[in-house]
Amino acid sequence: MLLALFFFAAGYTHALRPFAYAAQAAPWMTDVPDIETVARASKLNPNRGEYGADATNAINAFLNPVVIPALGQARYKAEHLVSLDDVKARIQNDITDPQALMTFSHGVPVMVQTMTRTMPGWNHWNATHMITIFAFDFSHNDPALDTVTYAETPSPLAGYRGPDFQTITVKALWVAMQAYLREFPQDPMNVIS
Repeated sequence: MLLALFFFAAGYTHALRPFAYAAQAAPWMTDVPDIETVARASKLNPNRGEYGADATNAINAFLNPVVIPALGQARYKAEHLVSLDDVKARIQNDITDPQALMTFSHGVPVMVQTMTRTMPGWNHWNATHMITIFAFDFSHNDPALDTVTYAETPSPLAGYRGPDFQTITVKALWVAMQAYLREFPQDPMNVIS
């Protein structure tokens, strides 16, 4: 289900983002598109990356053949969420979505826009970046203790030096998400779910 994890950074590192589509489409699709097909569908621009609305359209274009017959509509939509409670609710509701679990045997990961400066594995490099959250633990009801687990797909060329999967506190996630809203207001679509 982890279809899209988009990397926003300077120059050619934008070209790495379509790898995430292809690498993560397998749970939904039997025929995963190649990197060039994905880049064209998401209107990838190596100089600026892609916007949340374009990413959402591309995700749905790839998933619609599987999702629309089962659900009667596209699954993902981009939204501008500005409260931590709204983001947490979206994560919890989508990952535990009973309709998706029953229909597809998995929940629906949530993609969020972040800035990388405070995120693990980025060595304080600051770039716009989308992560795909696929697991959470909100049992503490405390952002300093609650966690989310997400996929990372950029190559070392992009500046990332961490594992493929990361777990961070909700507080750390919110810091990275708020930085995105503050530092990249050109794209207000900060949550795709």
